[in-house]
Amino acid sequence: MREEKYEFLPTIMNHPVEDRQDRTAENEVFADAPCPCCGYITVPNHGDALAYICPVCLWEVDLFIKSDKEPSDQNHGLTLEQGRKNFERFGAVLSPLRKYCREPRVEEMPR
Repeated sequence: MREEKYEFLPTIMNHPVEDRQDRTAENEVFADAPCPCCGYITVPNHGDALAYICPVCLWEVDLFIKSDKEPSDQNHGLTLEQGRKNFERFGAVLSPLRKYCREPRVEEMPR
């Protein structure tokens, strides 16, 4: 009896690819606080969302910075002031990231 040489290799199965665009509201993050950069209501957990990235401006929430002038380790060393200026100018915290941002939704408009 001859043993199969590659018994340990996994079997390849064809499974349909999940359509990433077809997501339900239950998978959405409930936002209830403004982004410190753009001001849109996109941050969950009352703003206490470590490493959460705002989908409108791409600012990564950094709970460790103490002022708007302190460089953020999470955001390429940008200060919050620089991030806000860049958002006004480019629509993102950095101009090359603009293509990954999305427009704010109606429910995300500041109150």
